Amino acid sequence: MEADLAFRGVDLLDLWRGQVTPRKLDVMIRGLPPDSATRIAMNGKEPLWSRTDYILADLIDSNNGVAWLVANQDVPQWKRSQFPDPYPRPGSAPKKREITAADLQAFRKRTTKR
Repeated sequence: MEADLAFRGVDLLDLWRGQVTPRKLDVMIRGLPPDSATRIAMNGKEPLWSRTDYILADLIDSNNGVAWLVANQDVPQWKRSQFPDPYPRPGSAPKKREITAADLQAFRKRTTKR
């Protein structure tokens, strides 16, 4: 916490010197960016996401969905590739998918020149 506040030009000893009130210190701590060490420690070792992070993850999902749609527009439904997984967000467990031999053969057919 002291390093995060020092980075913003605040000395933690100012609280005991009477130059900063406990309320103002609380406001400054809660106003630290989501990727600061203090906020990560307050959140249980996982960095908080800002609104911008969520917007970027949504844009990545949107871009991947459009790319999938364009790549599969002329492909019969039974032959289409799997829709891309969403970008991982805090608190969501990543989906694990096992790759089978059939998946590898289908990939080889799609990517090799005929």
